[in-house]
Amino acid sequence: MKKIIAIALASAMVLSLAACASQPAATQAATQAAATEAAKAGELKDTGKLVFYASWSSDRTDPLVQRFTELTGIQVEVVTGGTSELISRIVAEKDNPLGDVLWGGTCTSYVPVEEYLEAYDTTEIGALEASCIDPEHKWYGFSIEPMLVVYNTKLVTGDDIPTGWKDLIDPKWKGKIAVVDPTKSSAAFGTMMAIMQAYGKEDGKGKQFIKDIIANTDGNILTSSSLSYKGVADGEFMIGLTGEESALKYIHDGADLGMVYPEEGTDAIVSPIAIIKGGPNAKSAQLFVDYMLGKEVQSQLAGWGIRSSRTDIDETDDFTPLDQIKQLPMDNEWIVAHGDEFKDFWRESVTE
Repeated sequence: MKKIIAIALASAMVLSLAACASQPAATQAATQAAATEAAKAGELKDTGKLVFYASWSSDRTDPLVQRFTELTGIQVEVVTGGTSELISRIVAEKDNPLGDVLWGGTCTSYVPVEEYLEAYDTTEIGALEASCIDPEHKWYGFSIEPMLVVYNTKLVTGDDIPTGWKDLIDPKWKGKIAVVDPTKSSAAFGTMMAIMQAYGKEDGKGKQFIKDIIANTDGNILTSSSLSYKGVADGEFMIGLTGEESALKYIHDGADLGMVYPEEGTDAIVSPIAIIKGGPNAKSAQLFVDYMLGKEVQSQLAGWGIRSSRTDIDETDDFTPLDQIKQLPMDNEWIVAHGDEFKDFWRESVTE
């Protein structure tokens, strides 16, 4: 066990020093000093355990956790659930935190529990996209997923191929567009917020555009995100709304699916990772966050159809560079403040 811990300490120091290359001299010195002192004091030993709250699926979580244990000897207990369920758990446990790290959901979903998250300067901060760094360092983006429009490549060709959100209200697609209920899907909610931002979230134009989308579904609103891209690929629908990861996974599997980044602009949704304040294994949590944001893990994401949050990863040709995608300036505080109001608006609009 002592040998394993020694390896972990050495790995942590290497990661810290590697990250220093892109940091200011003063920050480099502080980082190096902190790593050295931590190693001398044995602070990174912790309890040799980590409690990990994850809303990602086990096929993604398990191999990452197993590799972390191989590298560090730290045993990881994984608690899975929906993002809202895990966040509720953190709130309920605020006086006696039982978890160490939260992973999954969107940075918007973390806003209500920011006071229960611990600020931490990860060793990987110098390599992350700016949108993946919380100003207070209470969360960091693990991955980025632009929301987009998909279409069936066999049934939709030529000039009919969509170019943006506006195609969702074209009468020729009435009853043939795959739209998921945003009150039942966080991805669908994120997409609707991008549309609201594109067409006007304050002047009523965004809501009117979404009413027009609802009318064009001809009453066929889906209840699960997977039904959207699957329905389009199977030819049940002609076009639809989904996220980049889901679309790429289906395309890699040979589905008749094409994807378009809306010309009006979209939201590149950040899926974060954060340390829970007061958790029982603080040092293990820091080491785990550094590992998850590190190059070894992030280099694997493209093979899963997931866009890395790092700037130094060579993405495959599947991914359009972020600087070539029109990204809208999303206001997370506004989204949180108006989320319930929007969901009420959606329900009322569907029943009109």
